Amino acid sequence: MAYRGAVLTDHDAPGVTATLAALLRSPVGFIGVMGSRRHVAHYVEELRAMGFDDEDLARIHSPLGLDIGGRRPEEIALSIAAGIVADANGRDGGWMDR
Repeated sequence: MAYRGAVLTDHDAPGVTATLAALLRSPVGFIGVMGSRRHVAHYVEELRAMGFDDEDLARIHSPLGLDIGGRRPEEIALSIAAGIVADANGRDGGWMDR
């Protein structure tokens, strides 16, 4: 079976909480939201009020991607893709030689 994930690229879009709730109820393997913890915090609180617990909320990755220091759009996309691949393989994305 293919690994499936979802990334929300606009933390200010309408319906983010409802979308996250639907994803948390699904078997999707990766849930990510672009933006800082500060930008996503109110969604987490809304989801908590809806009955989602810490284990559920831990499935949401934000900030998103591996810390590779990228700032350009293509570098950010690479860090997100690498994070999804690492997650799909049960890894944290750290250096292999350390």
